[in-house]
Amino acid sequence: MFSSGECLTPFEADSVRKSSSTSAHANTRIVALDGLRGIACLMVVCSHFFCDTFGQTAALMDTPLIKAVFDGNLAVAVFFIISGDALSSGFLRKRNAASILRPAIKRYPRLVVPTLLSTAFLFLLIRLHLVYEIPTQDILGSKWLFHWINEDITLVDVLRFSFLDVFLKNRAHYFNPFLWTMHYEAIGSIVIFLMLAVLHFNRKALLVLLALTLLVFHDGKSVVFLLCFLFGAFLAFLRTSGNMSRFERTVASKVLSLSALPVLFVLSLVFPHAYFHTGLSLIKAPLFTMAFLGNAQGRHILETPGIQFLGTISFPLFLFQYSVLISVTSFLIVTYYPLHHTVEMACFIATSGVLLSMVLATVASPMEKLTKSICNIVYKNAMRLLKDGTAIRE
Repeated sequence: MFSSGECLTPFEADSVRKSSSTSAHANTRIVALDGLRGIACLMVVCSHFFCDTFGQTAALMDTPLIKAVFDGNLAVAVFFIISGDALSSGFLRKRNAASILRPAIKRYPRLVVPTLLSTAFLFLLIRLHLVYEIPTQDILGSKWLFHWINEDITLVDVLRFSFLDVFLKNRAHYFNPFLWTMHYEAIGSIVIFLMLAVLHFNRKALLVLLALTLLVFHDGKSVVFLLCFLFGAFLAFLRTSGNMSRFERTVASKVLSLSALPVLFVLSLVFPHAYFHTGLSLIKAPLFTMAFLGNAQGRHILETPGIQFLGTISFPLFLFQYSVLISVTSFLIVTYYPLHHTVEMACFIATSGVLLSMVLATVASPMEKLTKSICNIVYKNAMRLLKDGTAIRE
């Protein structure tokens, strides 16, 4: 990777020194995480189109069964577990500082570039008058989709939202209300990188860091989501240390794989109100995750081509669903739903919205390659600056 004549930063020198024996294993992608991300994303999208849109007017959409299958709160918590796992795995495999610095530098453009592209697409829809605001909340029985669209946005607003506001708690709803998760994604990523840095340089300070983090982000939702990130990091530790493989050979793994999802479903029926509280995600999300990742059968399901395809389009699907919802889906609601106010029509509109979102995400999926290229460029330039700074000091 580096020639002998290069001037290496301390981070890169540390990487070369410690990772040569594990380089082949370090580049192994955990494809099961992609599959789990795809399932979670589809759950979120279905939750928006079925339960949130028609839950007040189509009784079927508000039943415990449908709400449990399309549990958006659970799926979002699973997102954060996956992020904690993915961001931690590299360091826990290689145990060098470069495996912290590399994903940390790439993280911001990894989130910003797709957000910018999807927001620009939304801006185009608004400028072409292809979005349809629900004229009255009586159509859906709630304020869902009611006065969401801001037609006064400018290109400057698009840039400000994509590069800054999307990560701010009180501004993330400005363009795309579904991107409230990006605030927690950013905070959780920072906490994970700080935790890994402390593990590498001074393990004794880890408990102090975690305590300070929970003191700063002490509201209920922040604590729940940060703990999901930490659980994901714990899963990465179990996998890289070999403990996950040992767990898979136990009876507990088989019991968990067979019982986790049925237990969650029964809980949704017995406690239909408490079950969907965000706080309970601390129990639901780990159970759901381990039902798939804690055994070979579950991982095999996640690695099937169809589920892997969902994983491939998961981030574009999450980003572009709102554009479909306020354009085609809202048009169908305004035009046809008042005339045919039936469960069948609601299912048709919701299903068409989900499928169209998947098609749009598939078309937009090349932006993932573009994002990867931009992240690599940002990383290489950051490393060049660090090397230049090191050379000047020497």
